[in-house]
Amino acid sequence: HAMTQWKNYSKRFRATHPECAMCKLLYPAEELQCDRVIPIHIGGSFWSAVNHQTLCRLCHAVKTRKEAGGQPMHEWKLNENGEKIPAWIS
Repeated sequence: HAMTQWKNYSKRFRATHPECAMCKLLYPAEELQCDRVIPIHIGGSFWSAVNHQTLCRLCHAVKTRKEAGGQPMHEWKLNENGEKIPAWIS
């Protein structure tokens, strides 16, 4: 059930955010991926939209490789639920 919810949410998010957050190019929704700015495996919020961004496949792969190598991509802060979200969110 949660996976179906995520797929539906992701489809809507990608349709309304056609620009890759890293390379800034525009893509059709089916060529984008909905990424969590602060990964959930380090405490990033799963559902908070402020923790989501669209990335093209290439940029998503680059970000994932950097994170796997221990390079944090973004500074974070805690939201009202104690989940990590990007620090630049007010």
